[in-house]
Amino acid sequence: MKRKTVSVLIALSLTMLLTACGSEASVDAETNPEGNISTAEASANEDDTAADNTEAEATGESTGGNYISPLPVTVDLSNPEDMVAPVKFIKDGFNTESGELTFTMYSIDRYDSVQISMLQIGDILKYDGADIKVESIEDVNGSLVINGGLELGGCDLKPDDGGTYVGQGMDDYPTYTEIGVLTLPLSEALIFSDAIDDPNNPRQVNKEGLADYLEGLDESDGKYFFPGNTTLEIRNSQIINITRRWVP
Repeated sequence: MKRKTVSVLIALSLTMLLTACGSEASVDAETNPEGNISTAEASANEDDTAADNTEAEATGESTGGNYISPLPVTVDLSNPEDMVAPVKFIKDGFNTESGELTFTMYSIDRYDSVQISMLQIGDILKYDGADIKVESIEDVNGSLVINGGLELGGCDLKPDDGGTYVGQGMDDYPTYTEIGVLTLPLSEALIFSDAIDDPNNPRQVNKEGLADYLEGLDESDGKYFFPGNTTLEIRNSQIINITRRWVP
């Protein structure tokens, strides 16, 4: 009699154990239909993911990262509108016989202040023609020092007019983007103002005296017409003004 009772108890225990396992498997099948990980493992992974997200928020790191580039500047090189633009050319770019100048036009790199206000770690900033991944941002008197600034391989952005920021290069020059090469006629009303020798007393030359002026430029002075010191004004598709300022 006792043996029979023990056998019944063992059988009941086995039945209860199998039923419990079946319930667990059923729950796993519902919550993890692919059967890749157990319910306990899934819960642990969720906890890890939440911890990782919290850590990313605390450090300011962005997993996606926005791409921020200078505001686009479009110029019809075949028929440029009236404008003043930074330029680069050499003395030999002047053709005094035909009354033309060949030059390279640039635009100053300007960034939308709204985009810059949302700049965060992990974003990609196009600066001086190269892509920089933002790893640190420091506000210094309203200017933004990115990745420690120029001296540490980063960059600097400073507020400018019209709700923009400008890239700030070495010697406080802004950064530039090349637009293209043009050859335009020199206006009969041309004024060439050159302060390369004296910042307080620039020499002014008209079209008639241009050839003699260029002849008097030595080789070194004649080379240094670049976006950081030279601008050119176009009016009615002609060059009406060239200004070269003195820079340290």
